[in-house]
Amino acid sequence: MNMHYHVQGDLAIKAVLVALDKVEAKKGELTGVHTLIHMAFPNDELIEKIKKFKGHVVITVQPAFWSVENDTAYYYGSHNTKAYPIKQLIDSGISVGISTDFAVSPPEYSPATMVISVAVTGGGDPEMHLPLSVREVVRGFTIGSTATTSRNDTGVLYPGYKADIVVYDQDLYSVPLDKFSKDNPEFLATYVGGRQMN
Repeated sequence: MNMHYHVQGDLAIKAVLVALDKVEAKKGELTGVHTLIHMAFPNDELIEKIKKFKGHVVITVQPAFWSVENDTAYYYGSHNTKAYPIKQLIDSGISVGISTDFAVSPPEYSPATMVISVAVTGGGDPEMHLPLSVREVVRGFTIGSTATTSRNDTGVLYPGYKADIVVYDQDLYSVPLDKFSKDNPEFLATYVGGRQMN
């Protein structure tokens, strides 16, 4: 079973984790994949609790929220610096999927290259949001996002795996960090299951 929980705030995250603790206590172990989506304001204690589930609780985030929700100080005051601590989550060893949140974020933030642009600059405020590397973002789009599903044949380009890929006109790892945008690198093609879709 694959369950997704949209949680914002430490109390919501804690409520889900307490419920999962009870399931684990009753069944002896947690099974399936339980994905916590958005993950605003997880504290150190909650991050440690997630790690205890040994890969059965994973996370998906959208770095563009750093820019799209640039008014978090209005809502959260001085606590806003703890909103969406994506780098901390990645560094903790938890599987972190990165999404574009297409149809939720403004359209200009939906291209993967725009998500990379925001992520590598810390949303334009690296003091508040620790920037990610291009490698961390690509890993979140691929292996990290696969961890949020019950599949084990996606997320990497190996023989026998589902080959869903996007092709750009440049190697993402060679693009200067300040050159990423919604239009750069230029999108060339999408392949799903090894077949070109456009």
